[in-house]
Amino acid sequence: MKTSRGFTIVELLIVIVVIGILAAIVIVAFNGVQNRAYATSVKSDLATLAKRIEAAKIDSPTEVYPTSSMITSTSATGLGFKFTNNAYVTNFNNLAYCRSSDGKTYALAARAKCDSAFYITSEKGGVSDYTWAWTGAAATTCSNMMSTDYVNAWGHTGTGGWAGLST
Repeated sequence: MKTSRGFTIVELLIVIVVIGILAAIVIVAFNGVQNRAYATSVKSDLATLAKRIEAAKIDSPTEVYPTSSMITSTSATGLGFKFTNNAYVTNFNNLAYCRSSDGKTYALAARAKCDSAFYITSEKGGVSDYTWAWTGAAATTCSNMMSTDYVNAWGHTGTGGWAGLST
């Protein structure tokens, strides 16, 4: 009696399906880890920049928060800070700095690549989830975060790179 050795088509298909399922699980898990990393980077950036903004207020002879001119491009060079650029969404507004008209309060918000948004204010402190609808209008974004009138809403505009809010 002659026996053939090898795998049947059904056995090969089962192995291929199992490998496909395992690959899908790994990809989904990787995306979740990556999204959490983006969110953590943005939260860290906001907390660090908030500390730099507080330090600038203390160093200011008038004890007011800095104007938007200290925060330009993809960094806050006037405050000695650089953003983790690859963690932010780049196809729409992603960052806003709002300061009250008297310079006594500020708010800072950002959108991560995972489409989560976060904010921090001088009134509340601590990074929180930005739960309002994110718009390209500085008036809407700033008024969501601040209880006072604002000036110097700032961010980046454009597509394919950094984008943000303007006055």
